[in-house]
Parts: sequence; C-alpha cells; structure tokens
Amino acid sequence: MLKKLLSTLVCTFLFAGAALAQGTITGTVTDGQTGDTLPGVNIQIPSLTMGAATNVDGNFTLEDVPAGTYTVQATFVGYQTFNQEVAVSAGEETTIDIEMQPDVVGLEDVVVTAFGIERDQRALGYGVSEVASEDLESRNQSDVGRALSGQLPGVSISSSGGVTGSGTDINIRGYSSISGSNQPLFIVDGVRFDGGNNASSSWADGGGQQTNPHRLLDIPPSNIKDVSVLKGLSATVLYGEDGRNGVIIIKTKSGSFGEDQEPGFNVTLNQSVYATQISSRPDYQDEYGGGFDQNFGWFYSNWGPRFDTDNPNLFGSDFRGFADDGTVLIDHPLTQHGATAQAFPDLQNADYRYEAKPDPMGSFFRDGLASTSSIGINGGTQDLRLNLNYSRNEEQGFTPNNKLNRNTFSIGAEYSVFSDLTAQTTFNMSLTDVQSPATAAGGGSGPAAAGGSTSVFGDVFYTPRSIDLSIPYQNPQTGGSAYYRSDNAIPHPRWTANNVITTNKTDRYYGKTELNWQAMDRLNVVYTMGYDSYTESQAYMQNAGGIRPEPLNSGFYQTIDIARSTWDHTLNAQFDYQLTEDFTLDGTVGGQYTTESYQRQGVESQNQLIFDFFEHSNFTDQSSTNFFTGADFQRQENVQTAGIYGDFRLGYQDFVYLNLSGRNDWFSTLEPENNSIFYPSVNLSYILSDHIDINSDAITFVKLFGGVATSAGSPDPYSTRTTLATDARSFVNNDGTVITTNATSNFLGNQDLKPELHTEYEAGVDLRFFENRLGLQASAYTRSTTDLITQAPIDPSTGYSSTFVNVGEIENQGLELTINAKPITGGEFQWDVKSNFYTSRSEVVSLGAGLDRIQVGGGFTTRGNFAIEGEPFQVMYGTKIVRVTEEMKQNDPNFSDVEVGTPIINSVGSYQEQDDIGKIGNPNPDWELSLSNTFRYKGASLSFQMDYQQGGDMFSTWISTLLARGLTTTTTKVDRNNTFILPGVNEQGQPNNVQISPSSVFFDNFGFGTDEMRVYDMTHIRLTNVRLGYDLPASVLESTPFSQVTISVTGDNLWMYAFNVPEASGFDPNVNSIGGNSRGFEYLTGPAARRFGGSVTLRF
Repeated sequence: MLKKLLSTLVCTFLFAGAALAQGTITGTVTDGQTGDTLPGVNIQIPSLTMGAATNVDGNFTLEDVPAGTYTVQATFVGYQTFNQEVAVSAGEETTIDIEMQPDVVGLEDVVVTAFGIERDQRALGYGVSEVASEDLESRNQSDVGRALSGQLPGVSISSSGGVTGSGTDINIRGYSSISGSNQPLFIVDGVRFDGGNNASSSWADGGGQQTNPHRLLDIPPSNIKDVSVLKGLSATVLYGEDGRNGVIIIKTKSGSFGEDQEPGFNVTLNQSVYATQISSRPDYQDEYGGGFDQNFGWFYSNWGPRFDTDNPNLFGSDFRGFADDGTVLIDHPLTQHGATAQAFPDLQNADYRYEAKPDPMGSFFRDGLASTSSIGINGGTQDLRLNLNYSRNEEQGFTPNNKLNRNTFSIGAEYSVFSDLTAQTTFNMSLTDVQSPATAAGGGSGPAAAGGSTSVFGDVFYTPRSIDLSIPYQNPQTGGSAYYRSDNAIPHPRWTANNVITTNKTDRYYGKTELNWQAMDRLNVVYTMGYDSYTESQAYMQNAGGIRPEPLNSGFYQTIDIARSTWDHTLNAQFDYQLTEDFTLDGTVGGQYTTESYQRQGVESQNQLIFDFFEHSNFTDQSSTNFFTGADFQRQENVQTAGIYGDFRLGYQDFVYLNLSGRNDWFSTLEPENNSIFYPSVNLSYILSDHIDINSDAITFVKLFGGVATSAGSPDPYSTRTTLATDARSFVNNDGTVITTNATSNFLGNQDLKPELHTEYEAGVDLRFFENRLGLQASAYTRSTTDLITQAPIDPSTGYSSTFVNVGEIENQGLELTINAKPITGGEFQWDVKSNFYTSRSEVVSLGAGLDRIQVGGGFTTRGNFAIEGEPFQVMYGTKIVRVTEEMKQNDPNFSDVEVGTPIINSVGSYQEQDDIGKIGNPNPDWELSLSNTFRYKGASLSFQMDYQQGGDMFSTWISTLLARGLTTTTTKVDRNNTFILPGVNEQGQPNNVQISPSSVFFDNFGFGTDEMRVYDMTHIRLTNVRLGYDLPASVLESTPFSQVTISVTGDNLWMYAFNVPEASGFDPNVNSIGGNSRGFEYLTGPAARRFGGSVTLRF
C-alpha cells in the first residue's frame, strides 16, 4: 500500500512538473493590406512538429508548448510565408499578432546565377527563368526533361516517343552549331552533370539508330527543390564554352540547406502511382482487308476486298468457303510459309475468318503502371545540418517488355567548422535499369526500310486489318518468328517484343565537397571539388529466327560498356563593398580546372548456338567493330579545360547596375597556338521606376536591361590530329599466332582548327502593374556563330576522305515573353495565371569553303536536315515532285500555257520525281505559347497547363504508312472501285489522263511517293497537365503526428489536336525520332504517352 502511495505521489509531481514547464501561444492572423482576419491559416512550430489552424475569426491556439524559444511559421495559399521567433515561458500564455502579406509578383526575388551565386533579380542585366519543386512534382514524369516541358520560354523539349526511359532532347534559344552539341550544360548542386545520351555508342542495324536514355533520367524529379535556367550568353559567360547553349541549374533537396532550419528533424514521405497509355491511336477502318486493287493477298497493305464481299474469285486459292453468317473463310495465316506451316500442322485445314480483327495497337499495347516511393529527412543541430533522401521508381511502359527501375540515394551535410568556416558535402547514388524492345527508327516499308532497322512499332504498323495479333507468334520447333507472309518476310510484333531486347544499366555517383571561408567582413572564399562518375552498360540482343538481314536473323548480341567521369575544381572569391553613399561594387573572381575522361569497350557476336541464351560464348563469331557501320567500339578520350574568370557589378543608387564579366579558357582539344580564347560580356540593368517618379497607380515597377556577350565552342577531342586504331586481336594465323593490326583513320586532323565564336545581343524589359499583381518580362536576342566547325570532304588521293574546317556563319534571333498575373488574391480564393511565349528565327548566313550544303542530320539517305546558305538552319531536304518552272515555260512551247508549279505526271500516272533533292520543309515552329492557371480555395488547388505550337514541319512515317497501307478511315472516304486521275500535266505538257487505282494514289504517291508528300504542318494544341490537390487543414492533423498531408491527382498529356494532319492518323507531333541536331523527322520510334494517377505526401 505504501509503495502504491509513493508511486502515485512521484507520478503526480512528475506530470505537474511537466505541465508547469509548458506554455501556450495564442494569436490572430490578418491580411497585411486589408486588415481582414484570415481563417484556415496553418500555424506550425516546425522543430516541434506542432500545428494548428486559425478559426473563422482568424484566431489560433498552440497548447502544451515546452518552455523555450521557437520559430512560429504561418502559411496560407496566396500569401508569403511568415516566420517569427517566440519565447515561451512555463505556465504562461504568449500572444502574437501575425500580419500576412499577399504573395504577389515580387520585386526583391533572389535568383541563382552562375556558380550558385544568388543575386537580386532587379539587378540582373539578363533574363533568368525558374521552376519550383511543386511545378515539377505536379508533372508525373520519370525524368526532369519531360517535367520541364512548356514551363520555360525559349526552352524546347521533345522526346523520341513515349517509351519508358526513352531519350529527351532539350534546346535553349535554338541551334548555333553544325557539328557540335546544341544541348545545354547541366549543373546539379553546383556540380557539372553529364546529361547526354551516349548516342555515339548506339547500335545501328543498317541505319536505324536505337535511342538511348537521356542521362537526366538519373535524377528523380521528387528530389529536386528548384530549377534555374540561364539562357543568354550574358548569364552563362562564367561557365565558359560549356555554357554557350544555356545552363540548367538544378538544386536538389539533399543539397539545399536553409539558414532558418531549426534543431530537430523533419520527415517527408511520398507515394505516387500513375498509369501510362498511348496518348492517341489511329482511327482504323473496318471495311477492307489485306491485298491490292480489291484482290486478296498476304500483303502488309489493306487494299484487298471488302469484308462483306460475297465474291470468292477475289481470294484465289486462299478461298475456303463461307461461314454461316456469310463471312468469307480463307486459309490460316500461319500456313503461308513452308517452315511455319510444318510447325503448326493442326492449322493446315483450319478456316480463318476474313473480317476486321481487333485494332492492332489496342491489342498489342497495354496500360503501363508507374510507382514512385520517396522519403526525405532533414534537420540537425545548431552547427550540423543534414539532408537524406531515398527514392525508388518502378515503371512498366505501355509497350510489352518495356520497364524502368531506378533507385537513388542522396545525402547532404553542412557543418560550421569555425565561426568563419563552413564545410558542405553532398553524395548522390543513382542506379538505373531500363529495358525495352527494339525501337530503332523505321521507314514504314517493311524490313528493308532504313537498311533493315528493327522496330517493334514498325511491325505493329504493318499489321493488316484482317490479321489478328493473337495468333501464335513463335515457331515451336525453332523459336523463330511465325507470321502471315508467304516468305515470312516480316516478324510478328509480339515476337519482336519478346526476342529483340535492348537494356541500359547505369551506376552513377556524383557530388561535391565545398569549403566556404568568410575571410573578411565583405569577402568570402569558396573552394568546390565536384565529381560526376558513372558506368553505363548497353546491350542489344536478338534471338535467332528473326526476319532481318544477316547477321541479325542468325542471332545477334552486342554489348557496350562506357565509363565516364568528370572532376571539377573551382576557387571563387566573392566580395561586396559599399564604395560611397551612392556606389556599390560586388563581384566574383575565380578559376576552374576540369578533367573529363571517357572510355568505351564493346563486343559484337553473331550466329547464336543455344536459343534465348545471351552470353558471347554462345555465339560463334565475335568482333570489336560494328558490323553495319564499321565503327570501332573501343574508344578513349581525355579532355582538360582550365579557365579564369571575373564578374564585377557596379551599382548606383540602387537603380542602375553595370555588370562586366569575362572568362579565358585553355582547351586541350586544340593546338597550343589556338587553345586560348577570351570572351567578355557587359550588361546593364536600369530600374526606371526607382529613378523617375512615374506617379501612376497602374505602373508599379519598370526595369530595362540589355547587354552583349560572347562565348566559344571547342571541337571534339582529337579533331586536330589523325588517330590510329589498334586491334589487339585482329586475327589468328595458321600457327596460332595472334596478330595485332594498326590502321590510320580516313579522317585527317586539322592542326589549324579554331573554336567556334558566339556573340549575342540581348535586350528586355521587366514590368509590374497594379501593386505587382501583373508582371511582364520580355527578352529579345540576336546571336551569331562564326568559324563554324564542320566536316568537309577532301581529295581521296591524299589518303583521307574528310577533315574538320572553320567555315560559315549562323544567325539566330528570338523573342521570349512571360506574363504573370494574380487576378484574384487576398482571400480564401486565389487565382494565378502564367503564360510563356517564344519565337525564334535562324538563318545560315554563309558556309564558305565551296560548300553548297551540309547535312546536319535527319535521315538515312540524302533526306535530312541541312545547313544551306540563305535558308533556316536544319531546313529539310528530300525528294520532290517535278513541277513546271518559269524556265520551262520560256524554253519549251509545250509548257507555255501551263501554270508555274503545276505537277508533272509520269507515264504510269504518278507524280514524277526530281533527280536532285530539294526543300521539303522547315521544322522550326513559327512560335510557341503556353498558358497555366492555378485556382486555390482554402486547402484545395486546381491547376492546368495548355501548350500551343504554330507551324513547324515534320516528315511523318507514322502518317504516310497509315495512308499507304490503307489502314485508317481516311482511305475509305474514297470509292475504292473507281479510278483516279492525279491533277497535273504529262511530260509533253498535256493534261494528265492516266487513270490509277486508289491504292496507287495512296501507296505510290501520298504514302510512299516523294518525300515532299510525306511532310505535314505540325500546328497543334495540347492539354499538357491537370492537377487537383488538397492539403488537409491543421485542425484535422492536431491529433496526428503529421504537420502536413497533401493528396493530389494528376494527368499529363491528356488531350491533343493537330490541325493539319489527317484526322484519322492519331499522330502526336511532339517526337524527334533521331535526336542530336536532327529535327522534324519521325520514323516510327513510338507513340507519345498519356499519364494519370495520384500521390500522397506526408510531413512530420
């Protein structure tokens, strides 16, 4: 009894002591401009994970707060976050009044510039665009590139298709190099980050190139805090030649350390689940089956008899009778090829219904599923701050055997070593594994197209409406493909999906160590050592039995291993001085030394021994060179760049800022006499509204800015020297001796080669209206590139075929506009609007060196993108229709009365093709526009983004194949029993009178005729993203361990309409099948993806 009494007394005193050691915080929250009270405001003490919400009168109470000093944080949609330090005494009530300011378009925004230097946006003499983490997370994409699409003016983003893990092409302010990369520089937490796709190592089976994943795939969007984009040379000059194409600065959550971060730890959990589908599909016709000219045949095309025909003569020996419902019965498709027929004896006498089978795309593709799980932990002590993040992404694409697995782990730490010395380090690990069926570019004309490229999408497109993809696809005796062609000349799509596989596995490690020394009151010195290292293993495997030229059909296995690393050392001194009462001076001086190494090893094996076993020992023949291209897999590169730079900003009375910058680089890729180059920059920012009293209630802020900057572009490694290729095991002679051979390249090094030179002029305005509720930012620029580095042919008698030379000039002009508006703010309902506009024009001013045109990409033959003097860069050239010219009218009396431009028809009634290629289009859009709206009411939010593109031509194999094969409803709008006469004149100038069949109209002309007929205007509008989110109110979370719970549903690429393509094609223009400097060519590399799903985020 005494023990119980003592225990009771002890517990009573303990709880009483705890209660006496606690206090209460109360207060009222009001609008800082109107004075109105604000209900539903979230009130938190982040370090204690305590929270409450204001009631209808704007009042709140935080009870049982331990005695101490804390930061109280108030957040409410449409308002700036409020923080105030509050001291809580034991047993007492502390009252604070909170005035929240509307979060309008700010004037004092701080933006991240080169080398992570933060500057006031008002003082910048160039434009900087930013994207916040919530804008990235709302775009449920697996890679950063796609998540940025449409959110930044002047930034164009396209993909090779909707295949999970497929490549992404990012371009800022157009193209300015013929042979060099036009991709931007990526900086992640202050470290150079290789964002390429190692396209030079891609396998190519006769021309069609397999697109590798873009290495931005290694960064999960869920770990990104914000993104800054430096577009102009004035903004990127400190990065040297690597920044000439713009810089994308990514700050991750693990590499971000807030000064107001309190002791303790916060945890964020997120789970997202999304479904993926093909975004659009063709409108297939259900009236006609395989054949030509109304007669049945086992062809790819659908110009055969109607499905409801009762005429057995149209089917020849394949006719077997009629079903009870009148449907024609024919031989089974798998009886057409001898070896296949023997493998399926039960089908020899089987009837096969000649009828419209299920939509081949609908029956082949599936609904994909993506799941992303992440956890983030941040916090620490007064001197040590830690961030840990882990993310796992698992995704199955809509294409069979397409999947992505990614695991990323990152840790960041910041430690106050001394009062004037801070150390910061980050470490990131990303393990990415992508698998996909072969998606090489295809030409739409069966396996012979593009040299025999293997593409599962091409195989699907060749499916006649009378063929069911559910029929057996694999020969049970050989494992090879079984399909409907009499010569088995096309693989079954399901066989391709299961037997022709590409894999890409990457292990990546990157991070930095940084020391920041506050040397003096207004001077600090920062040393950063950054590293980015990864190994990438690519594999292409095809089982024996495929329907492709040798060596693919006998089994093929190719592996390529790549090791790439970058080490970057920078030393910066940053200062900030008040020179006089009116003048300020701040800036940065520093140096940078970068080393890059690249190693590639590869083996290619042919003639498989055991089916479905992929080891090089299971193949009889091995080689270290690509069978199709002759390229050597082995390659090693080492590049060093050293640079010194300075950036000085002089301010006058806080309304004029003059910025002078410059950098000098030394390149190891150039000879000593040409490897040093200096590029200066000067820009000015003038805040007119601070200098002159505008005296207007409508105009709040006016800034004018402008400048001129330069940069350079160095050539690829070893462009100045002739290289030697060594094959350590070229062959073994009769006595068993291993012979090593050496061979010089057919490329002649040019020791006089110089860097490309870039010069850009930029001017713009920053305007704010109506107390900052409306903002307009505009930038116009002109950029010219001279001394273009290009590969030029030389006389073969020299022993070489080509060399690199400096020739020509490209000019690029553009305009970027951003409008931000807050039509409704200051209450429970908020409405935000943002719109981006971008237009750009490029022109090849000159080429020089006797060059008429330079092909820069695009095609497999002479068709492609070109640089031609007086034309836009990347102008599209290909085969064209012969048309009547003014010269013909003047010199040939047969054409004197014929209108210029009239097509000439050949003797068989089709368009006559020119001997030489000509201009068929311009892939560059006239302009692009995006519009996003966000509506908020209390804890709920609804946002959507729409994108519009005006103009831009595309050569589409998707559309032309559908037309040529008679697959869509477009081809049934004509009477297939009639004949047609194409408008035009014959070679004697007389009106064409040759009648041709509908299949000839579509197949020989609109589909697979001249390249000119396969180009379409890509004007389109798209509903890019829709998101509905809800934050649970703090009052609901009071009894839970959570400080915030957010639930959201999101859809991406939900709707699209292309105005100038055949309606039944279902074609999405946002593809770029080849990548690199190619644009405007689509080669069946896959349909675009639609994604929709939801996520839950928990913070405590």
